[in-house]
Amino acid sequence: MAGGSTIIDHNSAVSRWTRDGARLPLILGNKYEIRFTQDGGKAWLAFTTGTLVDVSFELWFLGNDIENTEDDVRMMPWINDDNGNDEFDFKLDHLASSDTNDPYSDWIYFMMPNNDPQPGEQDYLDLIAAMEPDPTVWPGEVEVEHIARFVLMNWNQLQGSGGENEIPETGSTFLIEFPNPVIAGVDEFEFSSKVLDTTKYFIPPPEKFALYQNYPNPFNPYTTIRFDVVENSRVQLIVYDILGQRVQKLVDAEYSAGRHSVQFNGNRFASGVYLYQIIIDEINTGRKFIDAKKMMLLK
Repeated sequence: MAGGSTIIDHNSAVSRWTRDGARLPLILGNKYEIRFTQDGGKAWLAFTTGTLVDVSFELWFLGNDIENTEDDVRMMPWINDDNGNDEFDFKLDHLASSDTNDPYSDWIYFMMPNNDPQPGEQDYLDLIAAMEPDPTVWPGEVEVEHIARFVLMNWNQLQGSGGENEIPETGSTFLIEFPNPVIAGVDEFEFSSKVLDTTKYFIPPPEKFALYQNYPNPFNPYTTIRFDVVENSRVQLIVYDILGQRVQKLVDAEYSAGRHSVQFNGNRFASGVYLYQIIIDEINTGRKFIDAKKMMLLK
């Protein structure tokens, strides 16, 4: 969906998203994802207080090949805080709806973390680190906007058990595609009361516990560690130096089924090889999973 009250067909929606077509050269042929994850991320209230806020989703640029994940880039969300409460949320009812039960989100802007982004999420993490001392000041890099004024509609949420402010559940992923040029009179759509088939983009729970190699590796100073959880489990993630001395416990909490990620900040530590070990205790069955991997900090 697009923000604003003038969205009556596909052309007007695309016009809003692309600033009257100015962004089309950037986005045509490409794909994007909104991933609602347990860890979420940060977004910038660019049009109101200029602060960083927690959001429950990640934005990703997938390029033109969804199967090739090696060139995916994590994007920086800008938020237009529509109701001025300094957080990302759903509220009121979207004017595109004919009823009064479809809350819509604050406006989301898909921004590259800099004007020459590298695959992965390191550029995003570096941008967050640069902004944290004074979030009201955007760093010197020229940001690149791909999609503007995008909103999510909590379609018919109030007819069910959920509330107005209920966001999509963890693990939900929305794929946005711009495969072809928009042709007037052809690429139009209508609102429908039919239930959409969401299984195409549903991410099933992992079939087995797993610990993945950190990325990037080597790193300086940030890296991301991902792991899979099959069922509700108690998870510990601990970093050791090469001598086996514990230097930091990154995680000690309960996690639901899904793929999760944790960021490690090596600012306080010397260059060298470190080990990270995961211990997963499944709550219902008592199953245990233990694994460890090496990573290298280069300063």
